Amino acid sequence: MSNATYNGQWAGAMAELAEQVHLEDPTLEAEEGAPEPEPVRPTSIAQAFQHFACLYIKYLQIFRKLERCYDGMVHPQKRLAVLKVLELVMQRVVELKHSLVKYSPPPPVVQQDKSFPWEYVNLDSVLVDLKLPPDTLEVPVPKYFREDSAEARKVRDKIVEGYMQVKHGVTEIPLESSDGAQDSGSIPLDKAIEIIQLNERGRQGKERATLVKVLREEEKRRKAYDAAHGGAELDQDVASIEIQRTLRGLVARNRASRLRDRELIFLGMRPSITENVDRE
Repeated sequence: MSNATYNGQWAGAMAELAEQVHLEDPTLEAEEGAPEPEPVRPTSIAQAFQHFACLYIKYLQIFRKLERCYDGMVHPQKRLAVLKVLELVMQRVVELKHSLVKYSPPPPVVQQDKSFPWEYVNLDSVLVDLKLPPDTLEVPVPKYFREDSAEARKVRDKIVEGYMQVKHGVTEIPLESSDGAQDSGSIPLDKAIEIIQLNERGRQGKERATLVKVLREEEKRRKAYDAAHGGAELDQDVASIEIQRTLRGLVARNRASRLRDRELIFLGMRPSITENVDRE
């Protein structure tokens, strides 16, 4: 993407961040000399959990946007500015996660005599209320973690290779499988044929089920049509009524068409038949 795109995402993330900061601390909007408004505090544990859950999800969204901006930007000064805000947002995400753990009681099946922190926070109801997908709660690892620690990892690998050379006389030791068998990545021919046959039977079964479903739908529509139109054989009275209805509709449409043409000719929006004959 272009530089302007990342600048736009950065501006949007900063606007959302400023909005969240003012929501958390309304005293920032107070003018000088004016009485500071009191912050809204939750009155119950459930309200506190709902409040921190909404903040946590919103800060996660801002964190993703800033991480994408930092990874895609090229301007060094802008990257430094985005990095500072990104680190502060990550710290705030961790703080909100601790608050969620504090105000989220464990399920009844794991209740104990003494209270203990329950790290597995359930935010499904909050996601449903906000109409967000489950992947909103996934915390991505910033790509700059690996980029910034590349030199440190190289030094670590050299130290590990040195210790292995001193202790074992080699620079690397291949890992053995847990069951001791060689994993060549291939399967026996009989097993492969069985898997192919199983997949083919499943595919044919799905096709037959789809065909049967289509045939049933067509049969259902045909029966509904026959029932609405009296079936294949109509009574003489019903047939005469249908013919009269069709003929009357045709006559009415023709009459309406003639009246519309006369009105257009009267208004001067369409030439009359005599004018066309004179022109010819």
